[in-house]
Amino acid sequence: MRFALETDYAVRMIAVLADNAQNRNESMGAAAIGEAACIPKPTALKVLRLLKDKGLIHSSIGVNGGYRLAKKPEDITLVQVIEALEGKLEISRCLSDSYTCSRTGENHSECKFHRLYKSINEKLIAELSNVTFEGKNL
Repeated sequence: MRFALETDYAVRMIAVLADNAQNRNESMGAAAIGEAACIPKPTALKVLRLLKDKGLIHSSIGVNGGYRLAKKPEDITLVQVIEALEGKLEISRCLSDSYTCSRTGENHSECKFHRLYKSINEKLIAELSNVTFEGKNL
């Protein structure tokens, strides 16, 4: 399992905006965010648009315009950023509500693999939920 490159970029850009929120709390332009996160400006703009659409950041236009976090850094978790770009985090297709198992049909709890994947998935989400963008956390 590997996250898309845009997801990695989104994490880096949220971290840059979190740093900014904790130090200066000013809006930042896309070029400055991209430069700080080592991401080309066109790609940064694309990912910033996705983050805005998911409600993790706000944008404003004008002389003092730019991007800023929609919440406090301590209220944004790593799992929120990942799921904003990747969708619901599921390590196996059998964890999806719409999946019908070829072994057990819709009775997922009867499948030992489903139980294993569900347990692992829950632990992964819990770990990612414990990581916020506050200070030294990330």
